Amino acid sequence: MEIKSIKSFFVHPSKNEKVPKKITSTDVPKTNDVFGMLQTVFDKSETECVINVLFKPDDKGKQNNAFKKLLVEYAKNQTDENGMQIAEALQTVTTKKSGLGLLFIVFGQEGNKTKIVLSRFAADQGISASESKEKLNVQYVQNVFMKNAIAYKSAMFQGASHLANITGGKAIDKQMSGHLDNIAHYWITHFLQCALETTAATGSNRLAVRIKDAIATVKDSDVKSEIIAAASLLKNVNAQPFSGKLFCDKYSLSDDATNAIAHAFKDDSLFKESFMFDAGAFQKVLSYKSIEMSNGAFISANAYSFNDIFKITPLDGVKNDEVQV
Repeated sequence: MEIKSIKSFFVHPSKNEKVPKKITSTDVPKTNDVFGMLQTVFDKSETECVINVLFKPDDKGKQNNAFKKLLVEYAKNQTDENGMQIAEALQTVTTKKSGLGLLFIVFGQEGNKTKIVLSRFAADQGISASESKEKLNVQYVQNVFMKNAIAYKSAMFQGASHLANITGGKAIDKQMSGHLDNIAHYWITHFLQCALETTAATGSNRLAVRIKDAIATVKDSDVKSEIIAAASLLKNVNAQPFSGKLFCDKYSLSDDATNAIAHAFKDDSLFKESFMFDAGAFQKVLSYKSIEMSNGAFISANAYSFNDIFKITPLDGVKNDEVQV
């Protein structure tokens, strides 16, 4: 899809401020290198934004979402005023902890289909270096903006009829990826006025059930062991965007193991549907216990049925974690 326009807004932290600072803005021309960088963000947004979100209804339960109205107006007319209203919505919920931000509104259109990508880049500090024939000049620089793994947020909304009929979009907050509450309350809940389509508990519980079903169904012992080993590692994962497909990709599962898990989901959209992983909710359904035997071998089983499956007798004169089974 072709990008029609990109607008940029310098957003100050103004939550609870009686007199917010003025937001300055500019258009990003196609000849600017920044345009090329944002073209990449725009093109990858459908796969990069992995959290499905839905617009929240108003206090009366009606689909009367204020932020959606701003998107629809901008989709109809990409004026500075309409863009400024979106930037002001971000500024009013931006705290001092989040700091200065550079918001880009990228608008694309193809036929009757419209796509808007919002990306916020956090301010940082850096050092500028310029080299001449005789010497090197270095200078401290403030308000440096870079796209990296810990300093950007994005949201993507697309649909027909100026987005009037969309019910939500897709988002990501890599700046706060380790803190689920901050992700929901600042970027998704407060700014986008959305809610997670699939809650952390629901998604994690469903993933555990589907993995458990795959383990019970698959006949190849090597594939079964492969899935169990990968599932055992999930105790170290928490508050990260996740899905059945991401689980298979993260642990480089074989095609047979991936197909077994995908088949257990029975629906490709559920297999790929993203949510914030909750280790506690996952382990309530599926958790593995492993122990070392006296001969050096390891045995594993579901933690909740381990003692029913194996009869354990400690051996005299050996360590507590070495047992005879």
